[in-house]
Amino acid sequence: MDEMLISVIVPIYNAEKYLKICIDSIINQSYYNIQIILVDDGSEDNCPAICDEYAQLDTRIIVIHKKNQGLVLARKSGLQIATGEYITFVDADDYIDIDTYEKIVNNINYDMPDIIAYDLIEEYSDRTVKKENQFSAGLYKEEQLKEKIYPKMLSTGVFFEYGILPNLVCKFIRNDFAKKAGIEVNGEVRFGEDADATFQYMAKAQSVQIIHYAPYHYCKREGTMVQASVKKECIKYLQSDLEKTFFEAGIYETMKNQLADYINFVTLLKNPQAVLEHTEIFTNTKVALYGAGGFGQAVLKQYSDSISLVADSNYIKFNNISSPVISPEELVSRQSEFDKVFITILNINLCEKIRDSLLAMGLKKEVIFYSVKG
Repeated sequence: MDEMLISVIVPIYNAEKYLKICIDSIINQSYYNIQIILVDDGSEDNCPAICDEYAQLDTRIIVIHKKNQGLVLARKSGLQIATGEYITFVDADDYIDIDTYEKIVNNINYDMPDIIAYDLIEEYSDRTVKKENQFSAGLYKEEQLKEKIYPKMLSTGVFFEYGILPNLVCKFIRNDFAKKAGIEVNGEVRFGEDADATFQYMAKAQSVQIIHYAPYHYCKREGTMVQASVKKECIKYLQSDLEKTFFEAGIYETMKNQLADYINFVTLLKNPQAVLEHTEIFTNTKVALYGAGGFGQAVLKQYSDSISLVADSNYIKFNNISSPVISPEELVSRQSEFDKVFITILNINLCEKIRDSLLAMGLKKEVIFYSVKG
């Protein structure tokens, strides 16, 4: 497989601060046989000139300059001219390890699966977090996809844990399959474009290979489009796309509950106040959160100025989030540092158990609040 051509599509919009790091990580790959398609999506900064400069230095690079139409159409423009046996994507503000493509190509199953899914590293300003696909490494064909992958593809049952990472950037997709699949992401989807495309491809695939290797560095930068708040209408478009795909693939009954969980995930991540009760307690007061999982982290991000402490019974597990996490016992011992405790758990029965436990340890009932609307 040493001669296999890989097409790498890089959609670019106003990313001049990071673009050279991104492109350098691709052109310096230990695996040389790559086609690099830089799609300048109407950038208003120096990105167009940077792309052209690199194209003059490396004959493997093709540059597309187009008017700004968004991520979906930028990727589609690259796909239309890609000639590699597999295609993959890199976002303009991310980068990859130097031996990424060599290792993946050397591990591709000889059956040439439709999709190869691997892991990634989320990079924050103060920490890194490894994100993994929650299935054993190996090749999954049609029946195995139906029996093992689809039942937990969007949600494993653990809140905020995907079975298959929704990021399109940590996938190899066989070119002929990608073009035959003809997926369509609604142009109104301004958040979740990756998930929309990824899960459409997954639903149409006849074979998927899982590789546990994390060479992709997904940089979570403040102020990026991905971290902005999202209108409810955009999430509805995403939900509609995936419902249609799952119906057509004959797996809707398997996916419907997971899809509901997934839509809750993205709603909470982008608009946690949409499901919160008692949001007024975050005004002019010091709040301790109980619950450091995905929901708790979304609330922490939304109301960070008001939150003084974060506690969780599994506090040792959460050593990689933006705020130190303490034990419930330590929380109770530091009552002078907060006015109220806000339990960021979505299960009402579990909220009540936590409340009773905190009461037994000495907290007063009037300072404890649940997190969600009934």
